[in-house]
Amino acid sequence: MFSHNGRISERQLRRMLVLSVFAGGIFVIPHMSAKLFETSVFWGFCVFFVFACIYVGCIYKIAHHMHFVERATENGFTGRLILIVQILRQIYRLVFFVLLSVAILEEAQVPFMQGKQSGLNLLVMLPLMLVAVYGALSEKREKEKQPYRIEKQGRLYEMIFWILFIPFIIMVLFGMGSVDWQIFVPRYDIPFLNLFLYAYFMLVFLLPVENYFYLRPCLADEKGQKSYYAVIATVAVIILLSFALLGIYGVHGAAEEEMLTIAIMRYIKLPFRILGRFDSLVVWFFMTGCFVLLGQTLYFTGYLLSALFPRAKRFWIIVVASALALVVPIFLPDYQIMLPLYMQYGALVDLPLSLIMPLLLWGVSRASKSS
Repeated sequence: MFSHNGRISERQLRRMLVLSVFAGGIFVIPHMSAKLFETSVFWGFCVFFVFACIYVGCIYKIAHHMHFVERATENGFTGRLILIVQILRQIYRLVFFVLLSVAILEEAQVPFMQGKQSGLNLLVMLPLMLVAVYGALSEKREKEKQPYRIEKQGRLYEMIFWILFIPFIIMVLFGMGSVDWQIFVPRYDIPFLNLFLYAYFMLVFLLPVENYFYLRPCLADEKGQKSYYAVIATVAVIILLSFALLGIYGVHGAAEEEMLTIAIMRYIKLPFRILGRFDSLVVWFFMTGCFVLLGQTLYFTGYLLSALFPRAKRFWIIVVASALALVVPIFLPDYQIMLPLYMQYGALVDLPLSLIMPLLLWGVSRASKSS
């Protein structure tokens, strides 16, 4: 849609969700699945897929009964407190995505990356952050219930949709000859309780689907059912790609390689010796994935902060959030240490809050209306 009415089409909504879920999962899930499930990865992915269907279904069911930000701004102190919690969760996620992006760029051997010296590597992140900030900014608008210039976001992610998927399609096609198909043979070598527990932990990497709470009120047709199946199909694609990566690299080798998705590309050869290493062709894909994670998280952080502080200028809100995302990682451990910590935090805190916060807001809103 090219109008400026604060609305997006369902196709644009689908692509915004699919891009964030795919980028948030494909860099981490192949490695973590091998590390957690080991040789029982087939059954682990089966349970993970069932959990994903249930979790995404819960998000969609709740979102269809409420406008999250509108209800939060209407419910005084409680609503503002819920907004603060949501903002802190987004900022924490943003900081982790910065660490993930640094690790991706290090593994891709982008020029000027300085090994594990995070402070210097964050300077290399600066251009990417500036692009993400530009994508998250928008023009000044009149007071309305939709996010700032959501149409601009919809068109942006609609344009880059295939840029994110095509390189992986090429990678899988040229890597099929190296896949060990025994990876698809079901094996069960893990305690039953651990299988379910690890599958639940893996849901942490699907948290970007929570953006549906903020996107659905902007739908022009008020349906949004197709986007549910698009997200589930994206999870299925991530699982299939993960199987392919594990089949090429091996389960035990993948468990030791944190950046498996990038490392595997060094072993894929293009025909006719076009390139010696496949990863030199798809560095731009890594950058696009990083941009999606940072840009969308920044955008919705700014949206929530704007709802909490309606008189503040959006430019300064985004700049402060970006500065936090770049400065805080300097004092944090490397990505290799932060990944399991982020996963534990997500499973114990962030994932439950993604359902508790909207349900709490819905209950408070119902109580205030009935009183």
